[in-house]
Amino acid sequence: MQSPYTQQPTDAFLIAQTAAAGVLSAILFLRPLRPLAATLLLLAAIWLAATAPDTLGFLASLEIIKSEPTSLATLLRIAACLATVASLLAWPRWTFFVAIAGEAALYYLVAHVPESGQELCALHLAWFGLLLGIRQLAAERETDAPEGQPGESFDSRAFLVQDLILAGLAIAAAAIVSIVVLQRWCDSADEWAYTYQAAVFAKLHAYGKAPPCFSALQMYWVFTSEGRMFSQYTPGWSLFMAPFLSIGVVWLAGPCSLGLLAVAVARLARRAVAGASGGRGDVVVAAGPIAAIALVGSSTVLINGGSRFSHIFVCACFAWSVEALSEMSRPSGHTRSPVGWGVVLGLASAWLLSTRPADGGTLGIGLFVYFVYAVADRRVAWRAMLATVTSFAIWGAFSLVVLRLQLGKWFATGYSLTAQFQAWSRFSMSAPKLGELKWGIPLATGAHCWWPLAPTIGLYGLFAALRREGRRVSFMLVVGTLALITFYSCVEFGRGGDFGYGPRHILPVIVPMAVGTAVALSPLWAAARARVHSHSALALGGPALLAITAAVVGVVRIAPLIYPYNREDVRGRNAIRGAVERDHLTNAIIWLEPGTTVADPRDLTQNYPLELYPPPPVIFAIDTGEDMKRCVREQYPGRKSYRSDSKATLVPE
Repeated sequence: MQSPYTQQPTDAFLIAQTAAAGVLSAILFLRPLRPLAATLLLLAAIWLAATAPDTLGFLASLEIIKSEPTSLATLLRIAACLATVASLLAWPRWTFFVAIAGEAALYYLVAHVPESGQELCALHLAWFGLLLGIRQLAAERETDAPEGQPGESFDSRAFLVQDLILAGLAIAAAAIVSIVVLQRWCDSADEWAYTYQAAVFAKLHAYGKAPPCFSALQMYWVFTSEGRMFSQYTPGWSLFMAPFLSIGVVWLAGPCSLGLLAVAVARLARRAVAGASGGRGDVVVAAGPIAAIALVGSSTVLINGGSRFSHIFVCACFAWSVEALSEMSRPSGHTRSPVGWGVVLGLASAWLLSTRPADGGTLGIGLFVYFVYAVADRRVAWRAMLATVTSFAIWGAFSLVVLRLQLGKWFATGYSLTAQFQAWSRFSMSAPKLGELKWGIPLATGAHCWWPLAPTIGLYGLFAALRREGRRVSFMLVVGTLALITFYSCVEFGRGGDFGYGPRHILPVIVPMAVGTAVALSPLWAAARARVHSHSALALGGPALLAITAAVVGVVRIAPLIYPYNREDVRGRNAIRGAVERDHLTNAIIWLEPGTTVADPRDLTQNYPLELYPPPPVIFAIDTGEDMKRCVREQYPGRKSYRSDSKATLVPE
């Protein structure tokens, strides 16, 4: 599956934009600017940015304006100007200077990347959300408790039942997507490389053995070194998958990792909301479900959660690391088990680094900076610090030993062999041009892939949460994800195209977006519930109803543009495997040739380690010539041979 991840990207983008504008409008209705003119101007700016492409076409069709290459830029500049004027009229006045600085930056970008129209529309909408978040932060600080009297605290253990329900919901939703959409198959060689390594770990081995006739059985991202055979990828995710594979439900590893993530973001959301709202019980209670449900509503989240990619697990490790460090650094007496949380922090952060080293290294920057600060400020007890370091060292040493057994040398990973096996895949970095930023910061494709986890709403919530206990959560989330985005913006291989389930390489941005969404929407839900006995229909929760309607409509309308496309893509790549299952073949060799499916033959040689597992019913092999075919037949005698025609029909040889 290639970017933009749907066959109707423009429709999906506009649906997501209007849904985000609806939620932002609901927030503005609950907390309007004063005077009224400022609210109206900002609403106009929001909707003009959200609907600019449609508005331009509508006005041009009525011949009110003439459509020019610069017309979209003009509409966006008008929207930015309206937001700046609204900031000038509204209190506090100093936000006007922030608004005008942002407008100047947007003006520059509009002038220099006019070809990135959708990205610019999404960027303007995100800027308006950030402006509202800054204003909300300023307003809330005026009502803060006196110094030394923090807002009401809360006990996370009181939400145990709620967290279990949210975990079950996430697991069930991802499992349904895995079965119905992805059909429990792999859509790429990356997923199979993780699966192969999990199969090795399930047999308590660090690596497999390179089979005879290797070139016929070679897999894309499974490499060999001195007879040892192992995945390109570091061991973290495959180790998590191994128990699921050993009981025959490897496809369930992804949904379970999403369940872990749902609980972590629910806990972080409550923590951030408690800081932003002074710990108001009704708002905190709403935060967990809002964050988890928004997470589960995202098509990219569910598809990755139903797959065998490692990205959701990375997100879960990141979220639990932030949660553990936040819990450890609470005031004395608020945390009952600082040592236990130290163990969680060490384990989660080490597992994060062991799963995707680049992601772990960048996301860990915020964690490391805050950990050092908390230790220096004596917010972390020495026992908890020791538990963290010990836990991290044990798991890190274990991962290093596994890699040493695989590659035969220390401090090396399978990535060091990539160019040897795949010459085209050479890692390189450079500063991106302005027009290339959309590959590292995919605001347009992210708008429909991530929804309802929108940067517009997330930025509002993260800024509004920069108070009390919410500050540490926002700091670690924002610093880590900014470092991740910067890294992938500088990596050259992702520019100009991308293969995968949505913009998955920067998927950890969903963690701060989920937390920010909960901070933004929890007060709306609490306000609606508080007025449930009111006789006024509007007071019954007009803003909450608008936000919920916009979010649900966005999810429902985007779903048919994403999931069927994914299903057909998976079916196309697995056409030969589907034919094997349909024909109930056993004791067979399937010869793979280029062009019989949309996948490369080395994507399809999905055989478990042949020396560790019983003989499989079917062996998938690449037809590289008569000599190699003879080698395979001699190694696996008595098997019938089949090859696929152009329609993926299996024909006996």
